[in-house]
Amino acid sequence: MKKKSLETVIELIDMKRFIILAISMLFFSCNGVSRNEDDRGGLVEEDASTSSVIDLDTLTETKFADRSEELIYIREYLELKLPEIILKENPEYFRDAQYTFISYGKDYTLLELARKSDKFDFRYHEYMRYIIKNNLHFPFVKSELENNGELSVWGNYTPVNLKERDISSDVNNEEIELPPVVEEKYNPEEQKINGDFNGDGKYEYAYRVLVNQGEGNPIDKGTPDEYEIQFSDKNMLPVKVGCCNFKLINEGDLNNDGADELTILQYPMNGCIGNVKTYTVKNNRGKLLISPFTFYICAELTSTELSEIIVKENGTVYYHEADPNDEYLLNDEGDKIRFERLIKKKAILK
Repeated sequence: MKKKSLETVIELIDMKRFIILAISMLFFSCNGVSRNEDDRGGLVEEDASTSSVIDLDTLTETKFADRSEELIYIREYLELKLPEIILKENPEYFRDAQYTFISYGKDYTLLELARKSDKFDFRYHEYMRYIIKNNLHFPFVKSELENNGELSVWGNYTPVNLKERDISSDVNNEEIELPPVVEEKYNPEEQKINGDFNGDGKYEYAYRVLVNQGEGNPIDKGTPDEYEIQFSDKNMLPVKVGCCNFKLINEGDLNNDGADELTILQYPMNGCIGNVKTYTVKNNRGKLLISPFTFYICAELTSTELSEIIVKENGTVYYHEADPNDEYLLNDEGDKIRFERLIKKKAILK
């Protein structure tokens, strides 16, 4: 009797072990996690739940039920394509970051790290904002990224010293020291934006071009720099804007003429008070659409704020300028404008 009871107990124990093993196998099977080396030498986490995720080769649609469906499609494309582009721009940085994460027990692919980077976050949101504002369609966006590796959005924000700061991490809520960061290389003479500025239904580029290098101090018998806005469509005449350096912004169609207008935020020769000038193109010639106004340029604006210096709401165009007597215009550190403190005024179009 005791022997039989002992055998029963052993059987129960074996059954319990079998059940635990079966549950464990089922758990890992459902999660589908396996570790393999990819062709880049990095460890890969393969998740069966995401094995059927859309890839770039399947994103070939050209017709959509409505704009929202197309924007969702564009979003999915950018989430897949941008990490590839960013990784190619600086593979060594992400390789070093991958090795650092491996040492902390986190196995990320290089593409996953590119997706986690600040550069991806910045570029993704800039592109989506620009695509929505300018009503760009998926075939154009795909063509730009496939052929040029970028979308012509950089004119809306000058990414001086833009950095891949910290790749977000969740390793025991600890801050991981990543490899040295490489700064974004930026040539101030190559800023450009795209749009249909002459209303012919075709996109062209608008460039900021230094046409005459100044010498000495203009205040002391020197000569200032001279700039122009030039266009890739050579039928469009350059717009002379004088001194000095500036940022370009595509405003969309402000005056309902079927063409995009553009704004420049122009720096002064000295000091912190620059000028905002908005141009429209008529018969391939640029002319001022709104009387220029001053703007404080020695403090940081986000790309979104930069695009909202001039806005169109319910068919009416407004611009934002600072009250020169506002003691609280800047944040406590003095390096950022409190945009909500700017005065919103109705613009009179010429």
